[in-house]
Order: sequence, then structure tokens, then C-alpha cells
Amino acid sequence: EPFESYKARDLMKMIAEATWACGDPGMQFDTTVNDWHPCPANGRINASNPCVTGDTLVATEEGLVPIKDLVGRKVVNIVTEYGELAPVTEIFSTGVKQTFLLKTKHGFTLKVTKDHPISTTNRGDVPAGQLNEGDQLILVPGHFGKEHLHSKMAEFIGMVLGDGCKTGDQGQVFLTLGHGEAHILEECVEFLNSVKPDQKINGLTRTDTGVRVATSAKEITVVVDRYAVLDEGAPKKRLLDAALRLDRESSAALLRGLFTTDGTVGFIEGKNAYVALDSTSLPLLRQVQQILLNFGIKGKIYENRRNGHTTEMPDGKGGTKTYDVQEIHSLRISRNSRVLFERWIGFHPASDKASKLRDLNASVAAYWDPPSDGFESLRPLGEEEVFDLMEPRDHHFVAGGLLVHNCSEYMFLDDTACNLASLNLMKLCNEAGELDVPAYKKAIETTILAQEIIVDNASYPTQRIADNSHNFRPLGLGYANIGALLMSRGLAYDSDAGRDYAGAITAVLTGQAYVESARIAAVMGSFNGYEKNREPFLRIIKKHGSHVAKIDSAHVPLDLYNAARECWDQAYDLGAKNGIRNAQATVIAPTGTIAFMMDCDTTGIEPDIALIKYKKLVGGGMLKIVNQTVPKALKRLGYSEQQVKEIMEYVDENETIEGAPHLRDQHMPVFDCAFRPLRGSRSIQYMGHVKMMGAVQPFISGAISKTVNVPSDVTVDEITEAYLQSWRLGLKAVAIYRDGCKRSQPLSTSKDQTKVKVEAAPGVGVTVETQARAVRRRLPDERRAITHKFSIAGHDGYVTVGMYEDSQPGEIFLVMAKEGSVVSGLMDCFATAVSMALQYGVPLQVLVDKFSHVRFEPSGFTNNPEIPIAKSIVDYIFRWLASKFLAKDQQRAIGVHVKEEGTTPAADPGARAVGPVPISLVSGPTATSRVVTTGPSTTTPGPRGATPGNPGPGSVGAAGSDPSRSMFAFRPDEDAPPCPDCGSIMVRNGACYKCLNCGATSGCS
Repeated sequence: EPFESYKARDLMKMIAEATWACGDPGMQFDTTVNDWHPCPANGRINASNPCVTGDTLVATEEGLVPIKDLVGRKVVNIVTEYGELAPVTEIFSTGVKQTFLLKTKHGFTLKVTKDHPISTTNRGDVPAGQLNEGDQLILVPGHFGKEHLHSKMAEFIGMVLGDGCKTGDQGQVFLTLGHGEAHILEECVEFLNSVKPDQKINGLTRTDTGVRVATSAKEITVVVDRYAVLDEGAPKKRLLDAALRLDRESSAALLRGLFTTDGTVGFIEGKNAYVALDSTSLPLLRQVQQILLNFGIKGKIYENRRNGHTTEMPDGKGGTKTYDVQEIHSLRISRNSRVLFERWIGFHPASDKASKLRDLNASVAAYWDPPSDGFESLRPLGEEEVFDLMEPRDHHFVAGGLLVHNCSEYMFLDDTACNLASLNLMKLCNEAGELDVPAYKKAIETTILAQEIIVDNASYPTQRIADNSHNFRPLGLGYANIGALLMSRGLAYDSDAGRDYAGAITAVLTGQAYVESARIAAVMGSFNGYEKNREPFLRIIKKHGSHVAKIDSAHVPLDLYNAARECWDQAYDLGAKNGIRNAQATVIAPTGTIAFMMDCDTTGIEPDIALIKYKKLVGGGMLKIVNQTVPKALKRLGYSEQQVKEIMEYVDENETIEGAPHLRDQHMPVFDCAFRPLRGSRSIQYMGHVKMMGAVQPFISGAISKTVNVPSDVTVDEITEAYLQSWRLGLKAVAIYRDGCKRSQPLSTSKDQTKVKVEAAPGVGVTVETQARAVRRRLPDERRAITHKFSIAGHDGYVTVGMYEDSQPGEIFLVMAKEGSVVSGLMDCFATAVSMALQYGVPLQVLVDKFSHVRFEPSGFTNNPEIPIAKSIVDYIFRWLASKFLAKDQQRAIGVHVKEEGTTPAADPGARAVGPVPISLVSGPTATSRVVTTGPSTTTPGPRGATPGNPGPGSVGAAGSDPSRSMFAFRPDEDAPPCPDCGSIMVRNGACYKCLNCGATSGCS
């Protein structure tokens, strides 16, 4: 749609409101991207949609629905990242692609393309092809549908799925149960007769093996046929789509009937206690696993439980015969899911399995199982039509029970990769401070040659990406330190002169890159798709070169301007003669890590963050870093040595250049930075960032990775205008981030939220969901508790943990043997503070991460084999709490000696039965990427924001958030995370974050 149309304006307004509220989505200008496409004969450039197959069950407000059935729907609300419903703007087919079967350790499966990002607790969103054994995939309960069945009918369908069938000839439905369950079958007969009183079932048929009932009443068989397949043999029994759209009550009744007939209750002393469902139909078990997850119940599927596929049995004639044995599979429910199963589903009350489960849960402790699952395998399936959707709020949806992302960023032909490299522009300046143009051109030629060599020597995630990368050979040469270079020349970042100078530098970058690519083609040949795209490719080169005329030569040194004109003429002539070796040559990457390694003041196309920064030293203390470009800029602007000295002394003392002596007002814009200084008021206006991108985009083969940061008080209309200006300026893509907007993002599965209407602009109201104030959750007057005696280096004590009804800790009491001592008094006060934190919703995981391994006396050996040595009483207490209430992987992470897999730790006195443990998202430590100067680019996931109820390591109360550990002379983003490596507060860098202290990034190159 053209931007001028009403439809497009309404859509733009909706996108702008979403951006204002949560910083998402970014925008790609599809027409612009494909207008600059050098290889249209090989297909258009898409948004590289990762995809899932058509039968993938997507969690919607209507239940679990195959994604292919959603195509064309105008209004669909799906379950997103935090278990909430959000509208989908479009659901579409993305063609036929190679697919793979992703499988988790519990047997959850998903058919996806290899590039589809899967959400993990430890590394954020990771492409399916890059998952490994250490990754924990996030499970999210879906949403029940609105279709309702009478509970007795739903229960009957479940029973028939387990121990029944349907004959195709007579259309009769049969259900057979054991003799001991005849009373259950009689209850079914009573219900069936009430449905069809004029066609009553006279009674049960008794056989040697059990009792049976049959009915051919259409009022019953039609309903059964709507929800289940029963006439294709036991291995092909399965639920139909309508069964996946049932409401909660009907779903529970259906599962209750199925488990009553085919379920068991098992207990292996010292190993496991579980509820199992065995079946020869693996598809049925997978469907049941999905429905169970809607209840927050995590089931594990064990495939192929029988050894061998044949057996010797009597043939009825006095001999034996070899018979085929149908393979059987089992779904197991254990840990806290076993308790949830009894509460929400259970067995038929008249079944002895119901009493067995009740006794088991009352006598055997159940430990918490986190809502995540380990990655097991990814195997190829073949090509299949695949689908994707657009969810503009969270950019995530739930497919097959797993949380997945719905978009990616690389803009070229599908299944290609780009080898990146960047040049430090300040290192290419001569003694006079001018860019050494011959040296710059030589650096470009050398780096392009190096990148070209790497194409055939790099590794790629899939063979298809490898083949396409070898065929098209796209490169991504870029630069860093453009902000410092402009400042050193006395040019303001937000000025026409600054934009013209940056445009000229970028023109030489790409023009000379294509010159070198054409020279390589003369020796090695063009890329494989060149001849097919010869005419459009040369047209694009001429189109790049034509934009040089739009640069004001008065703002650019003559040698640089002439080089910009000459290189494009040369690129066209050599390309027409020799061909071109590389389908793309340049991009502007964020350069977060490599800019730090190259000692750059600024990254990518960004201006400086601030003139004053602080670096934490390894041995303690802080080092103040003043931008070393400032003196060069002042000298360039004509200030004397003494004036420069006095200005720099002022900057050092006041941490801002505003108000410095001798500094003239007309020179202030030269020193404006991305962030406003703490003691100042100036910063680069956000449209200055957009205009700079517009100045260099015509000279870039690919796109620019940059986020436009806007202030917190920006309006929706201003964001809309920024998007429109980005399009008018010819950008291929843009992302906008409103300072602090992530704090308005709904980050909890809790319904206890409030909606606040914020006036974004006169007459424009935006409803933003915010988390409600913390509310204290008091324990009941009578509650279960565990008391544990401990001894640390001869100091004895007792810890008592009071628990909620769901068996989660709500209070602790600490009693030291020597009453009245200082240690005893401190421990008593500390226990009270911890109890209050637990009752106000601080997750135990956060407290454990914070207080484990703190060191002070008394410390030493303990009498607990799981925690043999304690560094302090506090260290012992919180690691012991972890051993009782956290998952094993979390216990191992903080140094608890976990028993072998498959064993169940003995319960403490009082730990008899536990209730359901709330399912909430778990976020692990953030990931960083380490990128060298050249090599194939990959999409590295950024940090996963932790939820309020589950912040994860390093979030709430983590050491990295301690103000004493980081210092700023500017105002960083309000929601900037701590660095996962050193703990310092990070700053925004493009679409990610970087650490000014150690150089780590949250995903940028």
C-alpha cells in the first residue's frame, strides 16, 4: 500500500503505537529494498521469514490450531512470549522450503526451517540449526478454546480412544473395560441412554477378558467422529482439530476418560513416581502432551518401549507362530506435574487409580520442574510448504508448545550469508587530520580480497546456505569511528556538512569495493548469477554512482569528492568488461565488539555516546575516559593550546563541555553526543540519526544496522513521522526505540495488571498495560513447614521454612544454638527480611543467586553431603533452599552436589505432599557474541528480558545493577541491562547493547 492511502496510514498509526509502547516492531521498506536489488532474476529479497509447516499447532484464543488453517483469517489472537494473547496482523505461506524435525528431551516436536529462531532460557532466540545440547527451550502453556462438550460425552470419547474402536461397516462405537471397571461402564451406559432414549442399550456384554458396550446411535457416533479417529487401527488413533479447540472443562474430561482406561500410576522406590499413559499411537500421545501443557502439566514421551517387532506365540494348532508386535509408546507425568494432574484432570472417581494417585501424592514429595526443556535433535525431513505470521507486539508465538520468534533481519536472497569486516576510519587519517584517500582505497581493496578468500573457507550453518553463499559470494565491508572522524574535522554529526562528508566516505567504500570485485572477476570469474542479472546489476551500480552528484562538494575535500565520482565510473566500466565477483559488497554493521578491539571512540555509523565515560579496573577503582577526539576538534576549530587545555580541564571536572570557557556557541553542535550528559541539556535530535542514515544509504549494497533512539516523551505522531521520513529518505529499514518504553511492556502471566491510558499527543490516547504494584501474599495461619538442622564448622543452627499451599517457600526462621549472640540476632533479622521478600514476590532463584557463595565467618565443613563446605551461614542456607525448591540444573549451577539422575531425594519431615507449582518463564544469563574482523555473519540472539516473577541471574538485585559498580557521565537508557561478563550497566548499541567497561555485547558484531 502507498503511504498516502488511508489503509496504509491506519496501519502506520498502529505500528507507531506499538513502537511507542514497547520499542517494536522495526520496519523494512520492501519496495525500496527490491528497487536496489542487484539480482532480481534469482528472486525477490524477502524479510527472510523463518517458517513452520502447515500442520504446526499454534496456540490461539480458540485453542490449538494448525497454522495453515489460520491463513486468510482477519482477526486472530495468539499466545505470545509471556503467555498473553496478542493480535496477529497477517498469516501467510512463504513457499516450499527444506524442513527439519526439532525434538526436545521430553519429546516435544516442531517442524521448522533451519533458520527459525527458537527461544531459549540461556541464549535468547537461537536459529534451530544452531541449537545444541546445553540449550533449554522455553515451554509456554497454550489457551483453551471455546467449544464445549458435556463432560460425560467428553469422558466417553476419551475412554473410547483408550480402549475402544469404531467399525467402518456398521458404524458402531465399541468400548471395552476390565471386569473390575464394570461399574464405570454402567455409568457410561446410563449417560448414553439419556442421549438416545429411544435407542437404549440393554446392558453390557461380558466376555472372558472384560465387559463391553456398543452403540450405533447417530447422536453419539456423529459426535465421536467430530473429535476422534477410531476406525484406522490402534496405531492411528488420534484427536481431530475440534478436540484441540475444546474449553478447559471439556478438555479435562476427555483426558480423564483416556487416562482412566489406558493410564497407570507408578512408583519406583528411590527413583521416580509418575502417572503414565501407554499407547501404540504416537500421534495421539503428542496431542495429549500438547493439551496437558495447556494445564501447565509437562509430560515426557518415551518412544518404542518394546524390544523387537515380532514375537513367538501359540498358533492354536499345538505349535507356535511368529506374530508382528505393535510398538508401544509411553507418556510419563512426574515431579510437580504429577500433582497438577491430580488437581486439574485425575482419573474417574470410581477407578482405583484415583485413590492410588491420591495416596502417592500424599506420601511422596514432588519437586519443581521448570517450564523449559532441553534440546535433543534436529533431523532433515524434506521440502514442504511452510508458513509464518506477523505478531507486531512481542514478535513471538507458541508453536508445538515451544516459544518461537517470527522474524529475522538479513536482507538478501533467501539462504545466503554475508562475510563481515570493518575499517577504523581514524586509523586512515594523515598527520593533518584528513582522511588519506589513497590509503583508504588500498585498505578497501585489501579487505575485499581477504573477505573474498574467506567465502570458500568459512563454515555455514546449512549446505543450502553454503551453496548460495558460494554462488553469490555476498560481502559486508563497513566502517567504524565515523562519529569520531566528523568531530575531529569540526563537523557536527547533525549537519549538512557532516552528512555530505559521511556520504562521500561511504561512496568511496562501496564504489572501490566493486572496483576490486571486478578486478578479482577478471581472474576468478564472476559470481554464478551475474550473467543472468548482468543488466540489472550494472543498472544498480549506475544508480549508486548517480547519487554522488547530490553531495555538496563544498563540504568535502576535493580528493575525496573526486575519488567518490571516479570509483563508480570505474566500477561500471570494469563490471561491464570483467563482470563482478560479489553480489553484495558493503553493509554498515553495529561493530560493537570489534570497535572496542580496534580502539574506536564510536561504533558503526553512530555518533559518540558521551564525551565522558568510566571504565572499571580489574584491581578496583574507576578510570575516567575523555573522548580523545575533543582536543583535535578544538584545534581544528581554531582554539589555542591554552584554550584547549582550559576547556579540557572544564570537561574533566564537570563531565560536560556545556558551559566551558572560551567555547563559542556555534561550535557546540560539534560535540553533541547520542546521550544527554548528566550536567548538560544537549544531545543529537533523533531526526539527526535518521538523516545521517539517509545520507549514506544510497551508497551501501545492503542495509544499515542502527536503532534510532528517541526520548521518553516523544509522541506517537512523532514516531509516525520518523517512519515516514525514513521512507522518504530512501532507507531500506529502520528501528525506533523510545527511552524506557520496555518498562511498559506486560511481562507477567499474572492477570493482576492495570491499564493506564497515556496521552501520547493531543487527542491521541495509547492504552499501555503495566504491571500492578507489588502485593504481599501472606501465608495461611496453619501451614506446612520443613525444619532442617545444620552445622558449619561446629556452629549449630536450625532453619525452618514455612510453605504456601503450592509448596513454595514463603518464610524462613533461623535459630542459632547460642541464643543472644550477635550472629543469632543478625540471622533473625536477616530471616525476617528474606521472608518479606518472598511474600512480596521476589523469586527464590533471585535470592539464591544473590546470597550463595558470600564469604564470612563462621565457614567450613558441614554435616550435609550435598553441601559439604559452606563459605558462610548465608551461603549454606540459600544453597540448602536451592536443593529443596529449585530444579537440578539450577542446583548444580550454584554448587549443590545433586544426586544421580533418576533418583528422588528423600523428603524432609513434613514434606509429604506438594501442590502445583506456578508455571512461569525462566530467563537464564544473557549471551554475548565475539566477532573477529572478518568471517561469516550470523544472527546472535540478544539478551532475554527476565519476567517480574522470574528475573533470572543478573537481573533483579544482581551485582551488575549496583550503582557503585558502574559510573556514567551521561544518562543511559532506563532499561539497560547489566553486562553478563563484568556486571557493568550496558548502553544501547544499534538494536543491541554493549558494555563500555569490558567490550562485551548482547548480540551485535
